[in-house]
Amino acid sequence: MRRRVLQSDRGVGLRTAIVAASVAVFTVVHVAGVSATDPTDAPPAGATLDGHYAALRPLLARHLLDREISDPGDGYKFLYQAVMGPAHAAVSASQALAWLEREWEQLPADEHPVDPVFEVLRPDSALVRINLAPLWWQQKRGTRAEHQPRLAEQTRQRLAQAFSATARQWSGDPHELAALWRRSVADTMLWNGQVTGQQLRALTTELSAAGWPAIHHSERYRQRWQPHYRVVDPRLLPASWFEALPDAKDDS
Repeated sequence: MRRRVLQSDRGVGLRTAIVAASVAVFTVVHVAGVSATDPTDAPPAGATLDGHYAALRPLLARHLLDREISDPGDGYKFLYQAVMGPAHAAVSASQALAWLEREWEQLPADEHPVDPVFEVLRPDSALVRINLAPLWWQQKRGTRAEHQPRLAEQTRQRLAQAFSATARQWSGDPHELAALWRRSVADTMLWNGQVTGQQLRALTTELSAAGWPAIHHSERYRQRWQPHYRVVDPRLLPASWFEALPDAKDDS
């Protein structure tokens, strides 16, 4: 079955890592539309990519383990977002807001989210997944009910602006994506015995033929985790969102 191609740390440690992204520049970081390697250039040197993969691997491994990944496409999606960002979904701020408002209506009203607010995608913390349900839970905490509709509107507006700006500005390298993915395929220990080599090779053939596109989460992932998030550059988000994160001592 062919996949449908897309068209359209908690506590002090995480807060420190994300804030540090404002000044710490990883070798391949792409900021404000400036890419370290242009997609039309030759792919980065193998030794450099080995270092990039070694730095990224702990984040990918944690994601595969925490989310109990058994479909290689969900691992590829994480890697795709770490390299390419949300550029495939580049929309205006107003379009991003309309999309976000529709998705916001699907969030659980009262259930305490188990996901963290932020999931770091890159070693330099220059891109994160921001999960909508825990974000809203954090934002509305301590806010009187009559003030929550206005707060929700402001939260959506800020997130939509950050998402739209990230999608416009981020420039990823498909050569890098392909090379890093092939390293993950060869890294058999990474997949925790949940994904077979045959699955990985079949997906690689499909992705290569399609030009390394964005893809949807697997049906199993959607049913298990009900993902609602945006991929953004955290430097575009209000500082207060990070200040509201719980301290490490609260995560026990």
